[in-house]
Amino acid sequence: TQPLERFESCDRTVLWHCTSCDLYQYGRLFTQDEYDGEYHDIYVDRRSHKVDTAAMRLSRAASLVDAARPRLLDVGCSLGCTVEAALQRGWEAEGVDVSREAVEFCCERNLRCHAIDGLALPFSDETFDVLTSWHVIEHVADVRETLAEWWRVLRPGGIMVLETPDASSPRVRRKGRNYRKFWKPEHTYTFTPATLGTFVEKSGFELLAPPWVGRLRGLAPRQAGFAIGHRLLDGILYAAGQHKAFQLFARRDEELPHTIPIWRQSTALRETRAMRHAA
Repeated sequence: TQPLERFESCDRTVLWHCTSCDLYQYGRLFTQDEYDGEYHDIYVDRRSHKVDTAAMRLSRAASLVDAARPRLLDVGCSLGCTVEAALQRGWEAEGVDVSREAVEFCCERNLRCHAIDGLALPFSDETFDVLTSWHVIEHVADVRETLAEWWRVLRPGGIMVLETPDASSPRVRRKGRNYRKFWKPEHTYTFTPATLGTFVEKSGFELLAPPWVGRLRGLAPRQAGFAIGHRLLDGILYAAGQHKAFQLFARRDEELPHTIPIWRQSTALRETRAMRHAA
């Protein structure tokens, strides 16, 4: 066990930093109500732009998916931009979020989204071909149990794509604890690509090389141009050390569920296996 150092940012966000592996952890867990109200309001006026961003992200995932009509789950769906972008591609898509107000917003637009209370997902094992989660994994109570639950609902060979803030970014290193826009009070973890990659590999996933733009077929010409331009800009930001986040692509291993060690199993996964054994 490595000693942890208390890390307090300029707005008094407190995390505990492992100087050995560079993981920031044990931040305050926000309540469900704290994600309602104004939390998602900043996205309303920019929603059409967010749908284009989601379409660009899905074009990268699409190049890794074999299913003719993939079924996607977006965890932390917010205002439903990724769900809508997936439907535009001809995919089946659903979303979940802890914010009841965000889910109501989605349902009013006939998007299949569900309010959840914590870790457990309201789906059977091996339901989805793709699971996406944009800036969610840094909010969870336990990253290992969260990844185990996401593993459960993915089909063998299914693709998981995550995006999260990057504590190893040169820009973040340079600004340190004074980088107010980076250190958010609702973040329970802050990862580097190495620390999150380790969690993912130990949770039954194989890390994949990120596609550059992926499969643009099926996008409107405007969205395809946006995707290429966005990826070029990302490359410039990474080269200049100005990026703030990273994406991680992984495939669910085809190991049998019972081979996953007990500490990596979510409560829902353990209960499911117990019922199967009893049957």
